[in-house]
Formats: sequence, C-alpha cells, structure tokens
Amino acid sequence: VDNYFESGEREHEWLGRVITKYHHTLEEWVKFVKTSGFRIEDIRESRPVRTNFQSEEEFVRRSRIPLFLFVSAQKIGV
Repeated sequence: VDNYFESGEREHEWLGRVITKYHHTLEEWVKFVKTSGFRIEDIRESRPVRTNFQSEEEFVRRSRIPLFLFVSAQKIGV
C-alpha cells in the first residue's frame, strides 16, 4: 500500500467509478476499537483464494495487498 502511514481520504477507481476510501493503519484500527470500549475477538485480511480467479495473473495481482480488513469485536461489559 503506497503511503501506508498517511491516514485519511484516498480517491480510487473501482469497478469503473471513482470512489473515496478512508485509509488507516492496522495500529489505528486497533486503537479505534479499544478506545471505543470493545475487545477484539478476531481479525481477517481477506486473503485471496486461487479458485476465485479465472487467471493466475489476476490472482497474483490480488495477492499483493488485502482489499478488506475485517475486525470482530465485542463491547466490554455487555
């Protein structure tokens, strides 16, 4: 990910249109969750699966960076 440590809005072409993404480091996401009173239970990074791609070239391209970060958390004291 280019400029990984620069958080904030990033415009990106995705599925034929320009969208705004909001980039944060993994460290920032963990702090957001913890300071909001949650306990992290699991983290996933959407690792590509070879059988989901029609070509090896597309699979290799998608394997360069995770497209999504999934965080499972539970509110403390609930």
